[in-house]
Amino acid sequence: MAGKLEIEIGMLMEVVNDDNDVVFNARVIDYDGEAVTLENSAGGRVPPVEYNASYKLRGHLSNDRRVVYRGTVCGSSSAVWKMDRLSNWFTWDKREFFRQSIAVDGVLTRVKRAEDGPDAPMFDEDEYNCQLIDISGGGAMVSCDAFFEVGDQLRVSNVEIIPGTQPFTFQCSVRRVQQTPYSNMYGCQFLRMRPNEQDRLVSAIFVLQREEAKRLRGRK
Repeated sequence: MAGKLEIEIGMLMEVVNDDNDVVFNARVIDYDGEAVTLENSAGGRVPPVEYNASYKLRGHLSNDRRVVYRGTVCGSSSAVWKMDRLSNWFTWDKREFFRQSIAVDGVLTRVKRAEDGPDAPMFDEDEYNCQLIDISGGGAMVSCDAFFEVGDQLRVSNVEIIPGTQPFTFQCSVRRVQQTPYSNMYGCQFLRMRPNEQDRLVSAIFVLQREEAKRLRGRK
C-alpha cells in the first residue's frame, strides 16, 4: 500500500467515471486504510457495477480541503460498493478549488451587540439586498451597497443556490473589504455552520460544478 489516504467516515464523495459523469453520490461508511466502503448518500440502492471497474472519488474533508482519489471496485452489493487500490489523484485547498462563481441574490443583516461585552444581547440592524458572487464550503464573496467593516458579523439569508431548493442562511464574519465604484465587496467566513448544513452546501456546489462542466463540454 502506498500510504493511507485522508478518508473520513461519514464524508460525502462523488463517484465519477472517466468522462467525469457522476455515477452516484456516496457516503463513506468504512475505511480500513486499504479499502473504502460506500453507500448511497440519498439512501436506497447503489448502481450495479462490474468487478475491477475503475472510478474516481471526489470529496471534501472536514477541514474543507477537496480531494480526488482513484480506486478499483473489489466488491459490491445492492447496498454498497467496496473499492481498493486507492491512489491520490489530486488534492486542492478549498480557496483554490472549492470556490464556485455564482450570481445569487440574498438578504443581508448586520448582527450587533446591544452593548460592549461578550455576554451582551445581540440584535439585528436593518436588512439590505445583496448578491453572492462566489461561494465555497467555508465562505462567500458578497456584494452589497451598505458599508461594513472587517470583523462585523452578518447574517445572509434567503440564498437559493439551486433554484427550487431550500434556501440557505449563513452566519458569517467579514474578513476582507473591497470598495468598487458600483458596490462594496465583502469576503466572508461562515461561522457555526452545522455539519449537515455544510454537507448540503457542498452538495449544491457539486451540482453547480457539474452543470458548468457540461456547459464547457458543450462548447467544444
